[in-house]
Amino acid sequence: AHPDDEVLGVGGLMAAAHRRGIEVVALCLSDGSASHPGSPTLSPAELAIRRRAEVDSATSVLGIEPTRWCGLGDGTLADHEDEIETIVEHTLAEQPETPTALLAVWAHDGHPDHEAVGRGARRVGDRCGVPVWMYPIWMWHWGTPEDVPWSQALAVRLAENELARKVAALRAHTS
Repeated sequence: AHPDDEVLGVGGLMAAAHRRGIEVVALCLSDGSASHPGSPTLSPAELAIRRRAEVDSATSVLGIEPTRWCGLGDGTLADHEDEIETIVEHTLAEQPETPTALLAVWAHDGHPDHEAVGRGARRVGDRCGVPVWMYPIWMWHWGTPEDVPWSQALAVRLAENELARKVAALRAHTS
């Protein structure tokens, strides 16, 4: 949904997939301009530019292609679910083979942009026959252990170098 969600949620998994020769395509659906409301140092337009540079740097550290920047308004993704689905479906259609999985922020994450992306990803995955794996970002701030669907949870053990890449990619997000 936003620049940094992919690294926070699945940065290590993306690095691991890339290391194993699996093509990883990262989409950033929002422009990231609303992450710091009322910032005295950066306007929303300046913030969007900075966050785009940060996410490109982060994905480079992970070893994957630059993030595809979709530029939808940060905080407005629920108003663009049809467009999100079209973007995701076209991205999947570009792949020469059926993708292994579609990863998206959790559809019950407690942030309207995340939930819109999660819902859209689920619908596209169902239509295209691609498994959808979701990861929480905001849930860790409000949730309790009872809120986690543990029966659906999957832990991925990262190699030391994959974890190091994720940590380095996180450091690219200085805003």
